Amino acid sequence: MAILLCFFLVHKTHSNVVFSTLALPNDTPTILHFWAPWCGPCQKELQQINRFIQKHPRCSVVLLMVGSNTFDSQSYFQKEGLGALTSTLDEQGKIAASQHIYGLPTTLVLDATHGIVQRHDGPLQWADDQFSPYC
Repeated sequence: MAILLCFFLVHKTHSNVVFSTLALPNDTPTILHFWAPWCGPCQKELQQINRFIQKHPRCSVVLLMVGSNTFDSQSYFQKEGLGALTSTLDEQGKIAASQHIYGLPTTLVLDATHGIVQRHDGPLQWADDQFSPYC
């Protein structure tokens, strides 16, 4: 495992097994964002993620809500004017745990074969366009 700034690389064979259970687009990079409705920094990021998706409609961004099966994320997104967002549920946190994600928010950038090429723990500035090369 190589460490470079706040990102690290892992072997693709490890991540391919984990992410094969998600409905991810084939042959395209994907930004996988782990969040929870009770997470303050996650809530603050949602507006930025919504704007990023609107600015980069071809970009594959998957929000994965960890451990909250009673929260209606779609109703919340509509109420808050975050219409570009959709969220998938990691109800028991198995996908997050398999990637050693213990703090939220966490963002993984997956290449076209679903191997992890970047990881960022904590909130991001989505307006910086750091993910544009993956779109």
